[in-house]
Amino acid sequence: MNEQQVSRRVFVDDEVDATFARDGYVVIPGFCDQEAVAGLRAAYEQYGPAPGDVGEYCHFDFQSRDREYKRTTDGEIRRLLAEPLEQQFAGYRPYYGNYVMKWPSATSWFGVHQDSCFVDESVAVSASIWVATCEVDERNGA
Repeated sequence: MNEQQVSRRVFVDDEVDATFARDGYVVIPGFCDQEAVAGLRAAYEQYGPAPGDVGEYCHFDFQSRDREYKRTTDGEIRRLLAEPLEQQFAGYRPYYGNYVMKWPSATSWFGVHQDSCFVDESVAVSASIWVATCEVDERNGA
C-alpha cells in the first residue's frame, strides 16, 4: 500500500492480512472445503453458462443481460461461500458473486491484470476471490 491508500484490516489472520497489504493479493489454500467447491460446480452445471455466453474466450456472468440468471447464481455463490467468507474476512461483505468461464481455446487467455474495483480506494479496500472448481494448471487455464 502506498501512503495515500487507506490501511484497513481485510483478513482475520495476521499473516494473510500482512501478505495482502504487502503484495496486493494472497493465496489461501483451503479457503473453502471440497463440499463448497462441489456445490459451486453443481450450481454451474444446474444453471449452465450465462445467457449470452458464446462459449469462447473468457466470459464473466456479470456481462450477461439476464438479471434473473445473475440474481440466482449470485445467491448460490454467496450461500456456498458464506462460512469461509465470514471466517477469513474481517467485517467485509460480498458485493456480488459470479462465475468466470475460461473456455478452452487459444483466445481465452489474458495477461497479468488488475481486477475492477467497486469502491473508492482512497477510503476503502476491496478484494476479489477466485475459487477454482476444477484442477487448474498452465495447460488448461492457470
